[in-house]
Amino acid sequence: YPHSIHSKDIRKASSNNMLYHIICIKNPIVWIFGTTNASSFITNVTNHQGMKIDPGNYDKIMSLYNDRYSAWASLIESHGASTFIVRHKDLLINFSNTMDRLASKFKLEKADHGISGYYNEELIVEPQSKGKIVIGRSPYPHEYAETSWINKLSNQVSESKDAAEHVNRVIGAIKNNIDFDMLEKYYGYPKKDCLELLKMIGSLA
Repeated sequence: YPHSIHSKDIRKASSNNMLYHIICIKNPIVWIFGTTNASSFITNVTNHQGMKIDPGNYDKIMSLYNDRYSAWASLIESHGASTFIVRHKDLLINFSNTMDRLASKFKLEKADHGISGYYNEELIVEPQSKGKIVIGRSPYPHEYAETSWINKLSNQVSESKDAAEHVNRVIGAIKNNIDFDMLEKYYGYPKKDCLELLKMIGSLA
């Protein structure tokens, strides 16, 4: 995505051990708190069958997140040599080093783009494009990476009882549904750090 690859090319790559898997993950806590407003949070979530989920059903949203990355974990177990894990924040704050690690794992050569050897537009492909190459600039990369969203969340909670209620409900859904041992083992998010972050967010409400 957004490129179209024919199934026969995928089969050929697989048979020649040239099919690699790159899994990009966002910390679930930062994802739901850092990229949404405390007063509304998620407005449009669908499950694997494309059915829309009630935006207030945080347990279902977190359960889907956990199920998805648990499924990817089984791929990591069975195809570790051909699988690379990318934490979203590493792309934002340490792009060149992340690309170096990816190139090293798969023995890839750098394209000749710029001083660093990589071409990073710092742009995103908009999901609404449905495969068409529509590029838009991300509105929150530095906030997301540097966690200044916490200050924004604190202000929202102090100004609204509804926001405080949302925060507590989301924290409960995260604790009830997210497998932090899985996140630590496969994706490099220490369980201790995740729980401390939840505790700090809870203190805001």
